[in-house]
Amino acid sequence: DHVGDSFEICRRTRARFIGNYEMCLVAEASGLKLGSRALPVNPGGSLKVKDVTITMTQAHHSLSMSPGQSKGAPAEHDYFRPDGAVGGFVLAFDNGVTIYDTADTCLFSDMQLIGQMYGPQIAIMPAGGKYTMGVREAARAASFIRPDIVIPCHYGETMGQPADIAELTKAVKFLSPNTAVAAMKPGQTLSYTTSSFSVK
Repeated sequence: DHVGDSFEICRRTRARFIGNYEMCLVAEASGLKLGSRALPVNPGGSLKVKDVTITMTQAHHSLSMSPGQSKGAPAEHDYFRPDGAVGGFVLAFDNGVTIYDTADTCLFSDMQLIGQMYGPQIAIMPAGGKYTMGVREAARAASFIRPDIVIPCHYGETMGQPADIAELTKAVKFLSPNTAVAAMKPGQTLSYTTSSFSVK
């Protein structure tokens, strides 16, 4: 579930694939040229694509892919292979909006450092509580990062991880009063405009 249809989407839309070096090798084997269509980066590294600077951050989660996604034939009894470093991403747009996608992860204290360094206005974070951090941990993560908006993800019946988003909203309001929780449904969009001012 970590790769999904990303290679096919990139081929169809001419989008670039960005990931760790190992995943970019797999992307290359799937028809995306390394260096131009598959752009490797690792935690701590950044690259710029058009109007956005993309920085890979650390995350903590299992990492593997099936032999069908990796280069070469699988060894006997080989089912999963490592896919390189797990990472979240900070997307800093030239217009001043910054988004931090924590990716699938548990809570970790360096989220506070990521929040301080990049100042994201929007954070996308899991709240499922089985394969990732849950409601309690996501609320603490919001207090570490202090964005304007938290978009919870990786929860619900489809994921086998029901989560009480009303409880998340309540906990975030207590721990980070200036942060709102925006629960979204498939097909919905969120519009965000940064604060602005003028001096005359």
